[in-house]
Amino acid sequence: MKTGNITALADTDSMGTVSMYLAMGWIMAGFMVIIVCSTAAPMVMGLPTLLPLLGGWSSAMSAVVWLIAGPLVGAVHGHFLPLFGVGAVAICSTALFTTIFVRLLGMLAVLPVIAVLMFLGVPASNGAMSIYMEPEMFRVLHEVLPTPAAVESVRSILYFDADTVGTHLTTFAVWGVISLVVVILIDRSRPRRPDAALPVGTEN
Repeated sequence: MKTGNITALADTDSMGTVSMYLAMGWIMAGFMVIIVCSTAAPMVMGLPTLLPLLGGWSSAMSAVVWLIAGPLVGAVHGHFLPLFGVGAVAICSTALFTTIFVRLLGMLAVLPVIAVLMFLGVPASNGAMSIYMEPEMFRVLHEVLPTPAAVESVRSILYFDADTVGTHLTTFAVWGVISLVVVILIDRSRPRRPDAALPVGTEN
């Protein structure tokens, strides 16, 4: 039986893992901005302030991740616009998902967010190991979690002319929109006090 590559790996990605590391940069950027802001700058956590902040942060960090993976490290060649666009959507979606748990649990949000995005998301990502070598549970999660969507988006852009990116953008959109709705419902059910956004020690 003859075998062959549909698209050969780049010389700078002989193991085919660049897509996973680039996607992890997006996921971590979305997760960390909410964790850091919730403790260091709680005054920006209200949605009217947070949403514009996330728009700027997502765009900036998507560009930074590409800059590191591309010109600085040389692991990615070109593809700036599609990687930049998908990266910004992935970062924003991840940040909104993290916001749900920060609203509910405070700093303990780290636990469920890491569980979903890392402990479940990385094995289900088809990045470091083929999804067909893993238990059925991870094959199911591969179709719905944002981390696999990020990995497959990068792979699709780098090697297959972005043929499946639309599907993965839909995954990010679903996670982002549902997360935003949940945050809005949480805020309406538990109105923030006028002084709730002030750092500790600044109250009169």
